[in-house]
Amino acid sequence: MATLKDAIESIRNLTKELEVKIPLIITAQNVTAKSLVQDRVQETGKDSKGGQLGDYSVNKISPFYFIGKGRKSTDGKLKRLQKEEKKISYSEFRALDGKQNSHVDLTFSGRMWRGIGLSSTNTSNNRTTVVVAPKDTYTDKVAESNSKRYGNFLTLTDNEEITLEEDVEFDITTIINTRLNAL
Repeated sequence: MATLKDAIESIRNLTKELEVKIPLIITAQNVTAKSLVQDRVQETGKDSKGGQLGDYSVNKISPFYFIGKGRKSTDGKLKRLQKEEKKISYSEFRALDGKQNSHVDLTFSGRMWRGIGLSSTNTSNNRTTVVVAPKDTYTDKVAESNSKRYGNFLTLTDNEEITLEEDVEFDITTIINTRLNAL
């Protein structure tokens, strides 16, 4: 059976452990945050308020403008359409290139999403701040263009924030229970 002195020491150790681990737990949540946002946008095309980001353009233009933008096999189809003097919309081009076109998913090659991640973290005065954002110039340029057109697509929904809070709470509770069960 633990003495009062053992219990006090255990609580001090728990406090020290939490001071070290809470910033790590919060920082680790950046992966979850990005995954939640990316999944929502790619799978549903919804913004953080639940509205659609938009639809792909159905305005028809010359296939010439899309040559070299998709797969090499798509270029041959585009050249045929151009030769036949047919026009194609961006929505049709995406379908021709094997991509979904039912909603804006901010994904063509996937490079932008791969370039978004933990861009900074700061811990001071027992407060940890994590920023998930573009990590390179290309991604910054594409994300900025998409943000101008569709709003801040990296904003979490209320439910996504709740999910992250529950994950953090679970991790912290696990640490506390493990330490207290050792008494």
